Amino acid sequence: MLAVINNKIDIATNNTDLLDSLKRDHPDKFAQVRVLWESSEIASDPLVWRKDLPQATKDKVRTFFLNYGKKDPHEKAVMMAITGYGGFAPSTDAQLLPIRQISLYQQKQKVETDTHLSDDDRKTQLAALDAKLSALNTATPKP
Repeated sequence: MLAVINNKIDIATNNTDLLDSLKRDHPDKFAQVRVLWESSEIASDPLVWRKDLPQATKDKVRTFFLNYGKKDPHEKAVMMAITGYGGFAPSTDAQLLPIRQISLYQQKQKVETDTHLSDDDRKTQLAALDAKLSALNTATPKP
């Protein structure tokens, strides 16, 4: 973003947190930026685990993270220092829906530009990817 502001490049990608920080801390610099498009919110540093992890372990990990930094003053200070937040919020796999969508869009782009595919193969692969995207688009909304 600084390269855009300093006229070194014409366009760049960024994230909401940095854009919000720029707007808050340097409104004069933010005024030099024009947002062309925004994606849906993408999960910020989600914690994930293997699906085959024992349920008892998942429960212990979930309990720890959901409770850490909620009451104890020292834990609250630690959370603010490392995350800027007061703790972790519960989530589901739905939080990663935008990541799955981006991945499918990337796959579509590769298929659309693959000069080695026949028209029939391209249509078949694109139809399969469109079906997956459609299923994701009707999935449970993000938490």
